[in-house]
Amino acid sequence: MFLVGCAGDPTHRVVEVSVQSLAGVREDIRSPDECATVGGWWTKVGHEQTEACVVQATDRGKSCIDDSECQSFCEALPGGVIGADATGECSSGLVGTCDVLHVRDHQARRTCVE
Repeated sequence: MFLVGCAGDPTHRVVEVSVQSLAGVREDIRSPDECATVGGWWTKVGHEQTEACVVQATDRGKSCIDDSECQSFCEALPGGVIGADATGECSSGLVGTCDVLHVRDHQARRTCVE
């Protein structure tokens, strides 16, 4: 599970983004050297800021209408509106800002947590 954080806006709710073992956080990799061998980034993740290996999903860019169609999550195409029908592309597995919307059940959703 990969949760994304946004500070300062109490209207945001928690959205859980499921991540398969080969996309996002690789819990089976225990060192920066192992992480580098699979092309990942050794970094701090989550609310507890634990060190982990993060890798990009192999299906990034594939068309989607639901998170379940992607290794990481379905990122809404530019111009998506929260709650409106949307299509997207499978994400790289890395979420950088609260401005990224994802698609669940063909609707654009916020990826932030409070």
